Amino acid sequence: MTDTSMLNDLFSFALDALDVHSLLFFSERNQTGDARLRIARSRGNIDSNAVIKPGKGLVGWILRNKKQLVVNSMQNVQGYLTYYPNDSQPLVRAFMGCHMPGTGILCADSLEENFFSSEKQRLFTKFAALLVQACYVCEEQSESH
Repeated sequence: MTDTSMLNDLFSFALDALDVHSLLFFSERNQTGDARLRIARSRGNIDSNAVIKPGKGLVGWILRNKKQLVVNSMQNVQGYLTYYPNDSQPLVRAFMGCHMPGTGILCADSLEENFFSSEKQRLFTKFAALLVQACYVCEEQSESH
């Protein structure tokens, strides 16, 4: 199994296990300060070329502040999700994302308001830790070849 297929399988499993609308991983690029979409699984359309700038949108807030962000009601949120094409952004009602030191940002969204209960947040955090480990394993494998 290649490193890419392992991560893709892991994301497909997590999308179903977490029961989210979209699950995305952005890898940080130290030389430019932005983050590029590396892996995405969604029940909708995602901009596969998405690049996140620090401070721009909800993911950009996480990139700049290096903190977790949970938004269970998007009604009064002025930030936006920059990973959907402008003409196909679904009616996302909840968002969660966390910074993963040394790797990037993991994000999920839902079409249900108040979706990210404490139990969902706990599972999401555990998946983020597993993803960090998988990224390091993939890097080690690619460096050894």
